[in-house]
Amino acid sequence: MSGRRRRILVLEAGSRIYKEPIVRSLHELSDVDLYFASGLTSTIPIEWVKPYSSGLIVFSYNDDSLYTALDRFCIEKAMRFDGILTYVEPSVHVANELQRRLGLPVISARRGKSLRNKWQMRRLLQAAGVRQPTFIGVSSIKELRAATKTARFPVVVKPTEMMASLGVALVRNHLQLEEAFHRALDADFWDEDLRTLYGDIAKEVLIEEYIQGPEYSVETVVSDGRPHLLGITKKYSSASGRFDEVAHRFPAHDLSQNDVRKISALVEASHGALEFKNTLTHTELRMRDGVPILMEINCRLAGGLISTLIERSLGVNIGTILAATATGQPVDIPRKTGSAHEIRFFNSSIDGMVVSIPPPPPPRANLCEFISHVKPGDILFRNGLTGVSRLGHAIHCVGGPNSPTDASLRRLESSFLVKPAICFRSIPKTRDRLALFVAGEEDLPALTQIEQACWPERQATTPKTTLERIRANEQSTLIAYSLSSGLPLASLVGVPLKEFNALRVQKWDHYASLAINEKHLARAREAKNVYVISISSVPTAPRGTGSAFLMAALDWYQKQGKIQVAYTIRIPNFSKHFKQGVNIDEYYDGLRHGRYREDIYQLAVRHAGGTPCGIVSEYYDDPDSLNCGITVSHKLG
Repeated sequence: MSGRRRRILVLEAGSRIYKEPIVRSLHELSDVDLYFASGLTSTIPIEWVKPYSSGLIVFSYNDDSLYTALDRFCIEKAMRFDGILTYVEPSVHVANELQRRLGLPVISARRGKSLRNKWQMRRLLQAAGVRQPTFIGVSSIKELRAATKTARFPVVVKPTEMMASLGVALVRNHLQLEEAFHRALDADFWDEDLRTLYGDIAKEVLIEEYIQGPEYSVETVVSDGRPHLLGITKKYSSASGRFDEVAHRFPAHDLSQNDVRKISALVEASHGALEFKNTLTHTELRMRDGVPILMEINCRLAGGLISTLIERSLGVNIGTILAATATGQPVDIPRKTGSAHEIRFFNSSIDGMVVSIPPPPPPRANLCEFISHVKPGDILFRNGLTGVSRLGHAIHCVGGPNSPTDASLRRLESSFLVKPAICFRSIPKTRDRLALFVAGEEDLPALTQIEQACWPERQATTPKTTLERIRANEQSTLIAYSLSSGLPLASLVGVPLKEFNALRVQKWDHYASLAINEKHLARAREAKNVYVISISSVPTAPRGTGSAFLMAALDWYQKQGKIQVAYTIRIPNFSKHFKQGVNIDEYYDGLRHGRYREDIYQLAVRHAGGTPCGIVSEYYDDPDSLNCGITVSHKLG
């Protein structure tokens, strides 16, 4: 390689927020050309790497297309790679096998899943006598029940092959244990679909002894089989029992020299057991009564922007170390430590929509970085897995008069405003979900967009009139957004009947009187009844959106203690039957007995369980239905 640039292939670019600093450090090296390969492009955007990339290879993990695509790429470019690296956990064993096939420096002398499957790692470490929690692995509820009859709680439940604490839970009894098992067994990032794309993520669950004590991670460089400590990170987690990371500090400040010696010995023994050769590793441990207990090892660079803390504290370029290990070259291990640095994560335990984010704090010498991970309108969703969603982070130098205080960082976190969702509901036959909210003023543009798309004849629909309606009928308007795109899909205006007179805003009372059957109108002030005067889904919404939206709305009204929801539906197919001599009473009877079909009637009555309650003869102006409608009622309680 002497005299020419090193060509390094990065297997999976990863999330831009967390991985761009690493890629940038590699790109800054004057003698390195970066290439990228990805099998996750359908769910994880890779466009952000283009300014750093000399070439991109797209493949599938579910066949041998990686090797075929790589061979074709090298032939077309008349080149070969000098090193391969990955910092994405599920790709570690793939990178190791690819290195072996190409005759390049390998991550480990071992092959297969023992590089990342926590259960396999535990057994190897157990055989080597490494101190770690007691553990069992299971893959079915039957195995779980048999293996934990005499379990001593609390225990920790985790997937054997996931990452970022996804699906990890502290469990205190058998009831919680089975619930946590099912969550961990299928744990995945809903918008990344890693289990499908990788195809080989094990459906196994690890049950571990719970170890109490302060938590640390050891950042290590392995060069030609020899581990060299870069430093030890102090880890701070939430008290929720979900092991959500709150902050990291590098280097740790509360370990004695004797503690460091014990930790170094643990790292050396564990790395030897797993036969690491050329890689960076991230070893997590807890100190119990002065003894380090190994929690897990990741044979790749630490996540959570710990690499940025290392760079700032040690004054190194992490890319230099990555490139050296990937290409099998000697690594210059930094020996001097500068000021400690800390990253503080801003988290939300609420599933919902980001309404506002704080402006960047005023510049101060020791606040190195403030980045929001979200923007207004983003929807936070954890796929039923408890834990938190990241809102942003701040990195600062520890100590000194200009360092931000804990109180100031907490104020910054509390400045992120998140509106809770009513619920999330899958749209049939799609990967998408609806996020359902009680509409507020922040939803005005979206509501206006929906109504103008669905009701172009209603010229009076403007943000002003929509705002008046919301203020007049608090919690009466619901709105649904697409979880995958964040775009508004549907809205519903429900009239709390005790507030019926408040509809006298911009002639909405007139519309309501047309949309609601007269005998229902007579009960307009009954508090536990709700009448829906408008339900709309945009023309571009996926098929099945209306059904999912209506069912979610009915569920919510029931939880609010309502006993009846009613609305009038259009019957757009009536016109053509009317021309053939069918009158409205015959058509209504035919709908009820299945002789005629209206999609919205099928949705309201057949799918959502509504009861047809009669005909409204002068419904809202609709030529296709000849101004007729059918009132449908849902009894909820």
